[in-house]
Amino acid sequence: MNKRKQSSKGTLLTLVFITIMLHCYSQKKPLKNNDFRDIDKLTSLYADSLSYLFKDSIVPNFLFENNFDFKPLYWAGMHKPISLRYLVLKKVKDVDVLEYLIGMQEPRLKLLPETDSPIPFKKYSFYDLILYRINEIRTTENYKLFKKQVK
Repeated sequence: MNKRKQSSKGTLLTLVFITIMLHCYSQKKPLKNNDFRDIDKLTSLYADSLSYLFKDSIVPNFLFENNFDFKPLYWAGMHKPISLRYLVLKKVKDVDVLEYLIGMQEPRLKLLPETDSPIPFKKYSFYDLILYRINEIRTTENYKLFKKQVK
């Protein structure tokens, strides 16, 4: 009877050990430097909230976060800094929405990120990046128009 208890304890300990090991190794692996799937979802969500700005007439709060680039869950890695602000604005295609934001003359849009981190566009506020994006869209539209006229 005593041998039976010892063997069942040994089996139980083995099962517990295997279960713990499986649990540890089955955890979600951290993002690799080039894995932007979660960042893409995040930026799409924020860009959509801007695209429906006229329907809702509520300006999303993230525009007023001068340290928006530092959402730690969405950084791909410390060795590859990114600007979440610019990635969001890059997904906005409607110039009217961007011009509406500029026309608001909201001083909180002009706040700079408070960091010494080497993120891109750290010297620019959301306001500056919105102007930059408007210029990007217009340049692309003008180029396409030019190509049609040349043909």
